[in-house]
Amino acid sequence: MTSYEAEQRKQFAAQLARKAEENVQIQSELERMKARYTVGFCRNLDGMAREKATLGNWLTLKQQGSQSMEEAVELCLKTPVAENGNRRRNTPTAIFGAYFCEFDLVEMRLLS
Repeated sequence: MTSYEAEQRKQFAAQLARKAEENVQIQSELERMKARYTVGFCRNLDGMAREKATLGNWLTLKQQGSQSMEEAVELCLKTPVAENGNRRRNTPTAIFGAYFCEFDLVEMRLLS
């Protein structure tokens, strides 16, 4: 083997070693980036799950509120007779006033 050929082999081996080390560094950086993006991705998924649960709870409360309102309207339509034979007047304000106040408090707690 000539000295030229030996020098070429030596340079080739050094170049392969540099490329292998560069690949190790690239792989390491890729793993760091993957870990960082995975954390962000998981954080977004968790946030979406929390928002979905909050919306589900709010919709359930709204549905319960609607049901309560329907029941109250049914009660309004059935005007009871008082002991003295006179019909009591159930005004919407008397029936719904306390309900709306309570419902607003529940809704405010959900939004805060």
